[in-house]
Amino acid sequence: MAEKSNVPAAPQFPGMPRDFAARWENAYVRAFKQAEVNHPGDDTEQRAVATREANRLFAVYEPESYEEAMAIESWKVLHRDEFGTELRVVTIDGKKYRFPLPARKAEAASKGGAPANGAGKV
Repeated sequence: MAEKSNVPAAPQFPGMPRDFAARWENAYVRAFKQAEVNHPGDDTEQRAVATREANRLFAVYEPESYEEAMAIESWKVLHRDEFGTELRVVTIDGKKYRFPLPARKAEAASKGGAPANGAGKV
């Protein structure tokens, strides 16, 4: 059985909510107990399954717009900055996104230029 002392420490990110590590550890323990049933005697696979399942808590939903990218919790973002006419975002899962800045997009449309088509995942 997964004992509290055998549970690895949760990954830490600056600004992460205080209770998140406890939620991660609880998810690990639940997944480990199920993995013991699904993979009896295979400690390596049990730990791998439990870690994978607990890490699902770190999932960042893929933003589809500038507004959604700005709404991502700050601790789930490694980098979020304006560069030229776009917002560039890198999330804790390593995914990169680019979205046109709303003000500059409107400026380009009013000048008769086509809006940038670089929205979405990089």
